[in-house]
Amino acid sequence: MVHDELIDRYGVRRIGDCAGVEEHFWAIGSEKKVAHPLVQRLLSGQPR
Repeated sequence: MVHDELIDRYGVRRIGDCAGVEEHFWAIGSEKKVAHPLVQRLLSGQPR
């Protein structure tokens, strides 16, 4: 999800995949309006 941002911000490059490595993210929402654009995208389920 953050591939392009990492390249732009830190000037790194991808050298390969890490097969079998997983990372899980959890988001806890509430009924109030979320203002941050990235959080809005994550909560809506929209792909990048």
